[in-house]
Amino acid sequence: MKSLHMLSITVVVALSLFAGRASGQVVIDQVADAGAAGSTGGPNIDNVHTPMQTFTVGVAGTLAVVELQLQQGFSPPSDDLVLSILGTLPDGTPDFATNLGSVSVPAATFPDVDLFNPQFTAIDVLSLNIAVSPGDMLTIAPSYPTGTGNYFMFHALDFYAGGVSYIVFAPDNFFESPHDLGFRTTVLIPEPASMTLLGAAALFAVRRHRSTNTNRNH
Repeated sequence: MKSLHMLSITVVVALSLFAGRASGQVVIDQVADAGAAGSTGGPNIDNVHTPMQTFTVGVAGTLAVVELQLQQGFSPPSDDLVLSILGTLPDGTPDFATNLGSVSVPAATFPDVDLFNPQFTAIDVLSLNIAVSPGDMLTIAPSYPTGTGNYFMFHALDFYAGGVSYIVFAPDNFFESPHDLGFRTTVLIPEPASMTLLGAAALFAVRRHRSTNTNRNH
């Protein structure tokens, strides 16, 4: 009975992941833009310091894409960028102990440095399965822990009210930046049909479990 029950749970989880990936409405949620002509510059990302940006989720769903206005630096990087999504502490600062997931992004993904063209580069984070709800506060944490050279990230042109930018040297050594970073987040909202399918699978699992228990008792 235990193995059958676990199989039912596995089916529910698999349908949940399939529904989230295969169908739903993709919407842009949060935006902080450096503008078409560039902004007031921005920080480097290297193995000494890392810029981070907190943001507040506006819609419920699964975090699907994080876009960064980020380029290869004047000294081109020799290794991948690592993008992590962290939680935040009650005071709104990054929670370095809560890493919700990380992805490695090849350096060639990002354009060569051009201070007058801060285009967005999309990074797929759907595989991290980060469920979000309105009011959640998370941290975008791009880092470059190894290799030579550096990346460059643009400051947003306007003030972003939903979070704060930080320059981080170490978890216990960081300061707040007066300029937000250029970023954009996209959330996948499951369609009602997908949620119905998931609900039906969950109901099937519960009924199957109850039926198995009844047969055992008899």
